[in-house]
Order: sequence, then C-alpha cells, then structure tokens
Amino acid sequence: MLAACVLLCCSCTMVTAIQRADMFPYGTLNGDSVLREGDDETSKVLSLPRPLYFFNSPFSQLYVATNGIISAQDLPMEKQYVDDGFPTDFPVVAPFLADIDTSGGRGQIYYRVTEIPSVLNRVEVHRGFPDANFTPTHAVVATWENVPAYEEQTRPPSPPNKVNTFQAVIGYDETDSYVLFLYPEGGLNFFGTLPKESYNVEIELPARVGFSRGEIPNILTSRNEGPYYSVTSNEQSVKNLYQFGNSGIPGLWLFHTGNRYSFDNIVPASIKGPVSTPPTVGYDSHMVILLFSGNIRLMSLNVVSLIQYTTENKETCARFLQQCSQNAFCTDYATGFCCHCQPGFYGNGRQCLPDGAPQRVSGKVSGTVYVGSTPVSLNNIDLHAYIVVGDGRAYTAISEVPEPVGWALMPVAPIGELFGWLFALELQNSQAGFKLTGAEFSRHAEVVFYPGNQRLSIIQTARGLDDHNHLTVGTVISGSVPFLPPGAEVTMEPFKETYQYYPSVATSTSIREYSVVTADRGSESFSFQLKQNITYRDCPHNNQAATPETLQILMERVFVMFVKEERILRYAITNKISPVRAPGPELHNPCYAGTHDCDTTAQCIPLEDLAFQCQCATGYTGDGHNCYDIDECAEGLGTCGDNSECVNLPGSHRCHCQRGYEFGYDGRTCVDIDECSSSPCHINARCINGLGSFQCQCQLGFFGNGFYCSQLSLATHEFMLFSGLCVVFPKFSVFVFFSHSDRPERLKTRCEHHRDSVKTTSADGYPITGVYKPQCDAEGQYLPQQCHGSTGYCWCVDSRGEERAGTRTPPGAAPVDCDRPEHVKTHCEHHRDSVKTTSADGYPIVGAYVPQCDAEGQYLSQQCHGSTGYCWCVDSRGEERAGTRTPPGAAPVDCDRPEHLKTHCEHHRDSVKTTSADGYPITGVYKPQCDAEGQYLPQQCHGSTGYCWCVDSRGEERAGTRTPPGAAPFASLQMELMDHPVVALFQTTIFILMGCFGVFGFPLVAVTPTERPESMCERWRASLIEHYGGKPGPQQYVPQCEPDGEFSPVQCYGETNYCWCVDQNGRMVPGTKSDDAVKPACISSVPPPTVRPTSRPDVTPPINTGITLLYAQGQKIGALPLNGTRLDESRSKTLLALHGSIVVGIAYDCKENQVYWTDLSARSINRASMVSGAEPEVLINTNLVSPEGLAVDVKRRLMFWVDSTPDVIERANLDGSGRRTLFDTDLVNPRAIIVVSSTGTLYWTDWNREAPKIESSSVDGQNRQVIVSDGIGLPNALTYDSATEQICWADAGTKRLECISSDGSGRRVIHANLNYPFSMVYYRNHFYYTDWRRDGVIAVNKHRSLFTDEYLPEQRSHLYGITVATTHCLPGEIYCVIRVRLSSLKEHPPIHPFS
Repeated sequence: MLAACVLLCCSCTMVTAIQRADMFPYGTLNGDSVLREGDDETSKVLSLPRPLYFFNSPFSQLYVATNGIISAQDLPMEKQYVDDGFPTDFPVVAPFLADIDTSGGRGQIYYRVTEIPSVLNRVEVHRGFPDANFTPTHAVVATWENVPAYEEQTRPPSPPNKVNTFQAVIGYDETDSYVLFLYPEGGLNFFGTLPKESYNVEIELPARVGFSRGEIPNILTSRNEGPYYSVTSNEQSVKNLYQFGNSGIPGLWLFHTGNRYSFDNIVPASIKGPVSTPPTVGYDSHMVILLFSGNIRLMSLNVVSLIQYTTENKETCARFLQQCSQNAFCTDYATGFCCHCQPGFYGNGRQCLPDGAPQRVSGKVSGTVYVGSTPVSLNNIDLHAYIVVGDGRAYTAISEVPEPVGWALMPVAPIGELFGWLFALELQNSQAGFKLTGAEFSRHAEVVFYPGNQRLSIIQTARGLDDHNHLTVGTVISGSVPFLPPGAEVTMEPFKETYQYYPSVATSTSIREYSVVTADRGSESFSFQLKQNITYRDCPHNNQAATPETLQILMERVFVMFVKEERILRYAITNKISPVRAPGPELHNPCYAGTHDCDTTAQCIPLEDLAFQCQCATGYTGDGHNCYDIDECAEGLGTCGDNSECVNLPGSHRCHCQRGYEFGYDGRTCVDIDECSSSPCHINARCINGLGSFQCQCQLGFFGNGFYCSQLSLATHEFMLFSGLCVVFPKFSVFVFFSHSDRPERLKTRCEHHRDSVKTTSADGYPITGVYKPQCDAEGQYLPQQCHGSTGYCWCVDSRGEERAGTRTPPGAAPVDCDRPEHVKTHCEHHRDSVKTTSADGYPIVGAYVPQCDAEGQYLSQQCHGSTGYCWCVDSRGEERAGTRTPPGAAPVDCDRPEHLKTHCEHHRDSVKTTSADGYPITGVYKPQCDAEGQYLPQQCHGSTGYCWCVDSRGEERAGTRTPPGAAPFASLQMELMDHPVVALFQTTIFILMGCFGVFGFPLVAVTPTERPESMCERWRASLIEHYGGKPGPQQYVPQCEPDGEFSPVQCYGETNYCWCVDQNGRMVPGTKSDDAVKPACISSVPPPTVRPTSRPDVTPPINTGITLLYAQGQKIGALPLNGTRLDESRSKTLLALHGSIVVGIAYDCKENQVYWTDLSARSINRASMVSGAEPEVLINTNLVSPEGLAVDVKRRLMFWVDSTPDVIERANLDGSGRRTLFDTDLVNPRAIIVVSSTGTLYWTDWNREAPKIESSSVDGQNRQVIVSDGIGLPNALTYDSATEQICWADAGTKRLECISSDGSGRRVIHANLNYPFSMVYYRNHFYYTDWRRDGVIAVNKHRSLFTDEYLPEQRSHLYGITVATTHCLPGEIYCVIRVRLSSLKEHPPIHPFS
C-alpha cells in the first residue's frame, strides 16, 4: 500500500494567467510575415533551415493557415477538415482549429522561423521535462491576433470584441521538437464555430486543440490512420485553456512532439516537486498536491484535467550518461540514476566546475521598471559577474543602464546576491547553492519597498554553461522602485539571511535596511522586504543524499554604486554560508576571515588554529600563492577519445568532434557521420561512406566528379579532347568546349530541380496527398499558370516560379490569363495610384506630381509636372534621366533619342577633379577613358601609377586582369568569355577543370542588360552548387561572394571553422588558414561601390580640439575628439572622405600636423595636412601589394610599414624618398608595427597561425630579436605605454590585453576578455581600440582593467587603424598605428573586481 501525504496551500495567493506582454515577440517589426486576409488562406511555404522532427518523421517545410493550425503539408480546402475532429489526414499542430475568417482586415496572422538567441532562450522545457537534453536551435512562431470566427452573411454580426488571440511556438533541434501553446488572459472570447453546412441548425462545434500525425502509408491497407493527441474535448475544456496549463502557469501549455530516433505519441509536460506555479505570486489556493512514491499527481479542487508524472521506464546510466557532465560519474539506483561530480569538481553532477577556480557569469537584463511614475525599458543590456570562490567575493556589473533607473536600482542588491549564494565561501557543514542547482535553475524574487509599497519582480533563469564554462543567466526585472536623486549614495550594512531547503526548491524571506545619502536631505533610512525561491532539478533517486533543511548566508562588505559616466550599475558582496547557529572560532581562521594570501585560482584549506594551506584549484598548478592554468590538451591529460579534439579552458578543457564526426547517443563518443544518408551525390552516382568522409563516384557509363555526372558518347569525348580551348584563370584553368551534336545532357533548370525535389510518394510507394508539384514546359521553364492538383487552386507565376500577386483563383473559377494577367498593376500604375491628389475634405492638393502611364501601364518616356510645368525623360523604371529636365515653356528633349545625354563613363570622367583651386594639376588621380560612343574602353590605365586593367561595360574592374607598369596588358578569352558570340550561338555547356582535377559544369546564363554580369566568384559558386546537387553539405566548400560579386575576404568550408583569407581573385593568402574557433579577420582589397555624387577629398578637421583620435573606416578617416580621457561623440566628424579607397593603417606626425595612411585598394601610402581644405598627397604607389601597418618616427622623419602579401617590412623618408627594405625573411604575415622614437626601436607582430610572435629591431634594421612567442595566439594590435615604457598588445586568440618590457620581463595582463580588437593606441592611462564586434572605438582603463567608454559611428562598418592627433608633440609619447586582423570570435566581455 502506497504511502501518501497531502499538502494544502490555503494561505497562498491565486495564480494569474499569462498576459499578452508575456507572449513571444511578434509582428512585422520582429521579422514576421503576414498571412493574406481571408476565410481559407494558407501561407507560402516556410522553409526550415534544418528538418523538424514531428512524431518521428522529418519535415523541411511548414504552412500556416487561417483556421488556427500549422501543417507540414500544403493544406486542402477547409471543408475537408475544418468541421471534422481529430485525426486529420495531414500533419497538424493545432493551437485552435476552428473556422476563422480574417476578411476585411479583421485580425492579423503572423509567422516566422527564427534562430535569434533571445527567442530560443524562452523555449524552456526542463521544468516540464526534467530529464530532457534539449537546447533549441530554431523556433517557429505563429500568432493569431484578434481573429474572429467565420459568420454567414445572413446572421447578425457578432460583437466586435468577440475575437481571439493565441500563439504556437515550435522549438526544435537536430533530434527533438517541443511545442508551446500560449493563451493570454482575455485572449479567448469564442470557443467554437458554426459549420458552414449547418442547414440553419445552430450547432456550434468546439475548437480542436492538439496534434495529428496524418495518414501513414501501409503495405497491406494502403494507408493507416496516424497517431494523434487531443488537448480539448468540449467547450468547457476549451475555456480552461487560459485558466489552467500543464506548465504550472495558466495559459501556457507545453508538449514533447517529436524525436528523431523513437517516438510513439505526444507527451504533455509534467511538473515535479512542490512548486507547480510561479513562485513570485505564490501557490494556487485551489491546488492539492498528492505525493506518492514513484508517482506524482497534481489535481485541482475544481474538476479539470489530470496531469501525471510516472517513472514506469527506469532511467539508467547506460541510456542517459550524456546527461552527466564530462567531469562527473554516473550511479544507478533502484528507481533511476544520478550524476555526481568527480573529486576536484563540484556541482549537481549534470554541470561540474573545478574546485576553487574563479567563476564568471554573463547574461542579459530586460524588462520595464517604473521610477516613480516614469517607465524605463531595459532592452537586453549586458550583465557580467565575477566571483572569487576562494573567499566568496561576488562582483556584479550591469552596463548601459539608463540614468534614472541606474540610481534607483542601487538598493536592489538582491540582483547580485544570487551569484553570492551560488558560490559562497563554505564554512563547516554547509554547501553553496551551485552544488544543489547546477547551471540550470530559475529564481523568482519579489521586493516590496517601504514606506511607498513599490513592488519589483526579479526573475533570473540559468540556462547552463557556455563553451568557456561560464554560467549564463537571463534576468527580467519589472515593477516599480522609489526615485533616488542623481548623485545619491546607498549604503547597506552586513546582514544574515536564512534559506530553507525543500526537494528542488530553496526559499528565503527577509527585511533589509539601507541608507540613502543626498546633498539636499542628508542621510535617510529605508527598508524593503525580499521574498524569493529558487527552483532546480534535484535527483530523487539517491535516498542517501542529505539536503540541508536550513542554511544561513552572511553577507559582508556590501557595496553598491552607479557610475553615471559609464552607465554601469555595480554590486559587490562578500558571502559566507554556514549552518544556522552562532559563529564559532573557525571564523577567525584566515580561510574564513578572508585574510589569507592564496591566489584567486587557489583554495584556502584551514588547519589548526590560525594555520592554513593554499592549494591551487583543479586544473591549475603552482604553490597556491601563484597558480597557472594547466593545458590538459598539450600535456595529454584530456579525456577526449578517438576522432575528437581537445580545447583547453581555464581550469578544465572540452572536447569537440573532428570534421566528419559527431557526438553519439552518449554525448561523449565521436562517431562517424554517414554523409551518404543525406544523398549528397548526383542521381547517377553512388555514395561511399568512409570514416570521417565520403566519396561520390559516377556509375558506369557516366562521366564527372560524382557530384555531377553526365552520359557522354565516344564521339563527344573525342570532340571534347580535340576542340577544347584553354583559358588560364588564377589558381585554376577553364576549358570551353563547343559541340553541335551528341553534347552532354543539359543541366536541370530551376523548375525541374523544384519539380523533382517534391516527394510525392511515401517510402512504401504510395502517393502522398496534398503535395503541390510545379509544372514545367519542354524547355524546363515554369508554365505561366500553375495549379494545385489536390486543392484545385490556380495562379500565375513569374520566370522564377514566384506567385504573381492577385492571380490566385479558387477551384471551378475561370483562371486568369497569365500571358496578360488582369488587374495586376504595373510599377507605373502602382506609383500613379498611390499619389494622394485630394485632401480629406475633397479639395485638390497643389504641387503633387502624378506619373503618366501608357496603355500598357508603362511609364511614358516623357514626364511633366502638372503644377510646375517642368518636363524630363525617364527610363523604364520611372527614374529621371540626368540632363533631360527642361523648364516651363522650353522645348522638351526628344526622349526617344535624348541629345547630349552623357553616358556613365562620360559622367565618371567629367566628375574627376584633376586640378586644384589654384589651377595646379592634382597628382595620383585616376581618370577613366571613354570611346567615341561614350562607353568605357575595355582596358583602363592609371596615368600616374602605370597600372592597367580590364573593365566591364559599367567600368567595374574585372578580377585578375590588373598588370603592373611595363607588363604586357591582360588580354584573353577570360575577359570576353560570357559575351563570346560562338558561346551565345550554340548555347554550349562550359566545363571548368580546376587544376586539371575533377570536372565541374555550369550552364551559361544569359545576362539581361539591366543586370550586373556574373562575377568570377558567382560563376564558380553556381557551378559548385550545381555539382553538389543543389544542396551543398555542411562541410563542402562553396565560395562566399559579396553583394557586388567580389570574393568575400574570408572563405570557409561549409559550416566548419576551417577558414582562410583570399585576395580579390580568390587566391588563398599564405599563413592565414585556421581550423579552430578563431576565424581570420581578413580585409577586402576591393572597395565597395562608390556612391555618387562623391564629396571632395579634402580635409575637414574638428575645431577647438586638443586631443583627437583618428580612425580608419574603409573609405574615410574619422575624427573623434577626447574630453579628458572620455570620447566626445558630439564633436565627432569625418576628417577625410576617400571614395574608392580602403584605408587601413593610419599614423600622425605631430611636428607637421599631418596624417599618414595606407590604401589597400590603390596600393599606396598617402598623407594630408590637418588643415581645412587640404588635399591628399600620394607618397608611394609602386611595388606595393597589401600595405597595411604604418608607423611614423617623428624624431628621425621616417615612416615604416608592413606589406602582408610579399611579407616585407620597409621604411622611407616622410616624403616617400629613400625607400628601402628592412626585412624580407622569416616573416609569414606581419601585422602591426610601431616605432618608439625616444629609443629608436621598431616593434611588429607576425600573425603566423603556426608560430605567432612579436619582434623588435633598431630603426635601421639591426639587432632583430623575438620579444614574445609564448602564450600568444593572434597578436594583433600593438602600442607603446610611455608611462611604464612597456610594449602592449591585444591578442585575438587569447582575448587578452597584455604588456611587457622590451627585455621580456614584467609581463602582465591588463584585460582578460576583449571583444574584437583590431587596432589600438595608448593615451593617459587608457587604451583605445577599434572593435570589429561593436564596429566602434572602445576605451579600457589601464589601472582598473575596465571598459570605460564606447563610440559607435552612425555608419556601421568595420574600423581599422587608430592613432592620436595632438596640437603639439607630447614629450616621451609617440603614437603609432597598427594594422591588425582579428577573427569573428563570439566572446563575452568580462567583469573584474572593483579597484
């Protein structure tokens, strides 16, 4: 007989339903698509980035329908399902299946698929499924807002408020899917709909809520009814949707809906433990919780649905070992298994951290806080915490806090107290919170302030450890706080708080007092009450595990502060946890008193009396007073198995599988990926899977590389061998073959690919109903009219198969003539009809221009303004043709043949300024050359530099055709390939033989006059995608191209981290290959298209500034004045606009007040005076390839630079004369360079991925030596600290800012976690660096090791070099610029102890 106990919560408050504000964000501003209004509408196909497993079947696309459902198949007509119960014939997720009608703009339906972290983090399933190993990678959000029921025209209309709002969210990863149904309070106002064929019988059918797999083919019976699951059965159960919920929160329903490996039917969420409702508002007074051994039931005193949790299938270590930390072991018990941390680690077994090591926390803070009566929004601002576990010190910082709420939140130290409780210093017979909770828990706290009774809610959700073992916590703050005047100071005395522990819950209640000191009112005392509980997943199977009933936290040295200038809110608290009793003599031991001298990465072990011992934390080595991280990977101490790689972490390490492998079911062993299961090869090839890789081989009788196979006759082979023409491209060759007959079978068109990819039969050979299959003509193009075979709907499509708006017709209706669709407005007609010509009162609006369209709906070539009398010519898009506008009364231009209209080349040529205001020629200017017809000459040459190159019809340089002065100009079939008349005549297939290995083919695509011709990158990309069967694998290389067609400077293999830099021709830059999490930050050598008209390239310096930061931002040099050491954003401006340039390195000559820079696009070094109207001067423009880093020696009047392609370091006089090479050996990728004038020493970094280093020499190239080579990864930024006479660098690999003396001594870390530094300079105890993650300038305080300021230019693009400009030379300080590169690391900025 089972023992049972009953717990009645009669004194607790009632739980309220979720509100509309609690729904997932939706609407067009959040990226949603909007479903067409109507009675029976279905969305366009919503393609999923990864397959979704619904039940145990994968689906790659979804449809959202008007009638409250989401389906994995295109839906039939509503009459086939809307009035029927479950199951349905097709897969359905139904949050509210009923006859809904949004005609006439009544209500909106939104939908999207997203992978935004802020959305994915809200798909929290562990409370309802404690053993789930689930982290969503994608989410589908569908929202029905204020939608009404369908009504017959003969019936009286329903009240306008009889509308429903609800939401369905599908979260999924590579193996599982979960669904949330959300019904906000007041969101359901009708609960069923009348059937359309009710024959005047008023029978309302209740809405259906649930899931259906749809029909499943069967060999014997042809088709079986699939499984289904109903949440509702009658009208009362529909009404209960927003009053109750299986998540413990009314209106929120959670279900497990699919698994890749095995899944029988839908599983509803179950809440374990004594907390079944949000702890912030207490327990439901109507809820009775019955606890049985092995079975937990939650029942309401009101008769509603029963929620059960059972343990019929015992969970064992053999099946669920992957749920334990890699630093834990698993133990089986009678009723299940538990995870336990290994010696040297602590936690709950699911997550384990090394003993004694400092811990970091990162996350976001959001919500709305009322300060007095003023609402202030917190929009995902950063929270970071740093905890010295050895003595319980917890430092919390929240950045970008708006000023009113920053002052008011100072008393709310409970925000940071959570981290103190988790990692408190443990006295005897106690344990810190993390040993119970691990890294997944939820904390709900309510703060009531006195005497004003303001209430503030704090919800903090821990979502696990990131790749660096840092705890990730999201915080939501909402409610009211008392107003505190600016400049107020808040003090809080030390206090004790008692925590009570239950299974899976820890709670506490306390009253706190604090003092507020202001200039006007002096010191005043206030108080607040704190109620909180922390819910987590414990392991109920280990009966021997003792959970303490009560423990006491002693919070000492409480410090709170809001830094107005930095907008940072800080909390610092020292925390000790102990049993609830009077403190004993052990508190005097230095380990407990916090007076020991152990390293922050060490444990203090108390001995007798006042003696103690320092022991380095797990994963560290040393004497305890100085500890250093152990690189388990380098020393062979890692636990990674075969086919995996070891990644070192502070105090620990992690494993990730090598390319071609993935973690198996146990989450630890790397197993081979069967790439062949995804059918990567051509249909006429066979796939051979191997360990870590696979091969594609064409079948007998077919020819190709396996990704594309064609059947060629012997005659074709012979013709190809003897009639091929070879054209040499950089890095590969192109063979063009022409064949009049017996040519290879043409490649599939877009329509044919679309048609053949549609699965119309099941695995058993039976047809799948409801599938739309496009229809193609004999040439493989889309038929202008498409029809759905199941539904009978028809519509018109364009050449890409996209539906033309307004052409869809229902079954039986006369279809639209798709050769001339009726009622489809042209661009001109839309433009014309959108112009408002009359006011609301019916009076004409004077001055409105209404475009004139012809009978075909196209723009008339001549347009005139009815009010002003001006006329002008327009092109087919209605855009005005330059130079054709005539005033009233003047003879209009003949728009069919406009006279004197300049061509693009002539406009370009005539816009170039070649002489100064004084009439002197401007050197270094490129002026395009046009032919007699005004078109660009195919070959262009620079008059000053002597370089020549080929251009297309738009004047854009053709990649790979630039030749240096004196070289034979480029002329080959490469330039004319796409326009070759023979190619166009015979429509042949072009075959590219890359390096004479492996054949790739791609069809010749005709380019219309209005389109940009395909670039080399785009042609190569199209050919490879074709050979991958249209679906490249995650580890297959596909060239990445920029929007303008140029090669992206960073190229990677698929979704892997194997990346490298390329030049403008797609050639790999040596020494840049990376195969880890750090991708190289490569600089494009091709400038973005110039926007015309361009501004004059002359200097516009800021006025009345003493110290100014100058930064390079591609096509401009920006000026950012300093106010003391603060960034003065209000006075920032563009110093010099350099269109068509890529400015990288930048330096300043304080004696002559001149700025110097390198231009990667023009391959030149330039300078300009810092006075208004000054123009650039080209100093060097020959024999430069990638001039990047630049430094100026003010004392010796020299400049130094690195050229990262030939790998040389050179110098010259400041006027460009006296040029000579200093070093051209033992360099792989020189990056940053600086010069210290006072000592005559040159320093530079070599960003060699195999052996990075920092070197030095004298300015004349003598005494070359390595300064740093150990403990660096990607030493990018480099500067000189004149105060300490140290060299300082920012490292993209280690993410540290470090300094060292020139003799290699005194190495120290200034900051341990930078974002994306690119270039850096030092001034007055601050480091200023350009940041590629923020696309701005970041300031770091040297002494406090803190980020102190940030500047984000309005134009968001990467910033490169940075330097300091002064009105006079500063004694002992020479500021040099660095050229650095940095990867796209995803890192978290740190928080350090207060200084």
